[in-house]
Amino acid sequence: MKKPQAPLTAQGAIQNLAGVPDSIVANPPFVASSCYAAAEEKRFATLAAQYALAGHSLIRSQPGEGKSPYYCTRWGYLRPVQSLDNAEQLLEQIAGKK
Repeated sequence: MKKPQAPLTAQGAIQNLAGVPDSIVANPPFVASSCYAAAEEKRFATLAAQYALAGHSLIRSQPGEGKSPYYCTRWGYLRPVQSLDNAEQLLEQIAGKK
């Protein structure tokens, strides 16, 4: 059986399985810049992954938006979290200390 070929875009570029041309995947037209320090960015990403493993989401609002910089979510419920330290404490309550 012959493997189907990837579809071509109007410009002739090969698309990946998600339907995005490979040229855009390799060279995105924009790069989101972060207004947060690299250490805070990494700490947030780690906590967000730990929340996901516990079945919750940790999201961050943009500076100046919302009442709180972070929110814990599950089943449509939002709980404001004032700092990453508070997010760690809440995660210990949710998932238990390990």
